[in-house]
Order: sequence, then C-alpha cells, then structure tokens
Amino acid sequence: MRAKDRVELPARPRRRKKKKKIRIRLRFLVILTMCILLAVGLFAVVHAERFRIDAIEVLGTEAVRSDEVRAAVREVLVEPYALVVPGDFVPFVNDAEIIRRLQERFPRIRSVQVARSSGRTLAITVEERALFAILCADGKADETVATASSTPLIAASSLPLATNNEGLSRLCAYIDREGFAYDAAPQLVGSLIMRITTDGIEVPIGKRALDQRTIDRMAFLADRLPTVIGEPVTDFSFFVNVPSEVHARATDGFRMIFKRDDDAEHTLTVLTRIVRDEIKDRRRAVDYIDLRFGNKVFYKLK
Repeated sequence: MRAKDRVELPARPRRRKKKKKIRIRLRFLVILTMCILLAVGLFAVVHAERFRIDAIEVLGTEAVRSDEVRAAVREVLVEPYALVVPGDFVPFVNDAEIIRRLQERFPRIRSVQVARSSGRTLAITVEERALFAILCADGKADETVATASSTPLIAASSLPLATNNEGLSRLCAYIDREGFAYDAAPQLVGSLIMRITTDGIEVPIGKRALDQRTIDRMAFLADRLPTVIGEPVTDFSFFVNVPSEVHARATDGFRMIFKRDDDAEHTLTVLTRIVRDEIKDRRRAVDYIDLRFGNKVFYKLK
C-alpha cells in the first residue's frame, strides 16, 4: 500500500501545473484580444471624419492674405501626432505649432489665437503689427553730427534683409511700435509715413531692429513737436558713431538734435522758449537747432 501511494502522489502536482499554464495562456489571449480591440477602436475613432477638422476660419487679417494663413495651418494639420494620430484630430490639434509656424512665416503677424469655433471648425484669429515707421539703413551721416564711439542702437542680424529691385545700398523695412521689422519697405521720400534713418546698419526682417527706449523717445517727439514748431515731424535719424543722439526733421526741412537720454519734457520746454522768444517769425530761416547741451541751445540760420 505504501509503495502504491508513492507512485500516485507525483501525478497530482503535474496536473495542477498544466491547468495553471492553460489559465495563464487564456488570460494572455483575453488581454491581447482586448488590446487589439481597443487599438482598433481607437484607430477608428481618431480616423473618423466626425472627429477631424474639416474647415479653417481665419479672422483679423488685413495685409496678410487669409488663404496663405489657411494653407500654413493645413501644413501643420497634415503632420501626424506620434506617427499614428492625424494632426487634424480635434483633441490633438497642435495649437503651439500653429502659432509658431504662422509667426515664423508671416513676421507681420504679432499674435495668434487658436480655438474650436464650432464642431469641426478651427478658428484662427490673428493680430497684425501696426505700422509705426519705415526704418532705412542709408549709409549717409548728417553733416551736423559730431564723432563719437559707442554701441550701435540697432542689433546686427543674420536674418534676411530688406532689399529692393534696384539693388541700391539703402535697405528699408516697416517697423511697429515695438521696433520689430516685419516687411521690406520702399524708399519713400516726402511721405507722411514716419521714416527713421541710420547709417551702415543692416535692417533685419522678422526681428526687433530698434530698442524700445529709442522707439519711445521718437514716438514722444513725433507727438509733441508739432505743437512747438508748428510743423509735423516725419523724419528721425541716428548714427552708429553717435548713438546718444536723435535727430528730427520737420516736413519743411527744419532740423533738431536731441540727446537720447535727456529729460524729454525739459528739452521741449527749452525748445518752446527758444522758438517763442528768440527765433520768433524766423523759423523758416532756421537750418537746425542743437538741443544737446541742456539749457544752452545753439541754432544755425540757412
């Protein structure tokens, strides 16, 4: 009896192990089947037309063409997410890439907002840069400028430059109130658009070309000078060798030289006194007024 028991006992664990292996395989097959069904279901969902962008609405464009904006957005939408999810799948639309692509391709665009306006429509709202002035690198210095040395006001850049068909040395660009150069500009003379001229500096497109302090000073002078001298001011200039100065020219050729860091309010008070008490009705005979030396003012008649 004991010998027979010794023979039968080992058979039971083998049967249990076999059943356990079968259960493990069944679980694996069930899990694998569920994963496959889930993957197929997800694939069907992300590729279903009802969950994909089918229209792009562009708002806020003026100079920038809306069809070009729409085409740039579609380029992003056709790029798959994680190689398998379509770029136009509504929940996975890459807003950040759309914004980056539009601002890179269209420097005139200052800001972009991306929203789902209704259902499968993607709404792109852009804000274009407002024109402040035309900035030109002329290569010529004013004869009244004294020689000095310091850091240039305009930053050098390896980005594309403003060019013209004639291949002339002057390079011009439209800039906004932040000093950002957003498009090539024509060489306008006698225009009512404000012009800013500098010497020997390349004007970059798609990058800030003037620092904010310089822009603010010119905007202040352009706003306040007409009430003092009786003429609009549409030309400003500064030069690499004297970056501490800003030159202004009225529409009739009347010129003024300012220190860039002086108290602008005080300088205008001094200019008002000189025009009122000394120049009087001879203003059109004045070539320029030099306001670089505080209360001591110099002027030259034509």
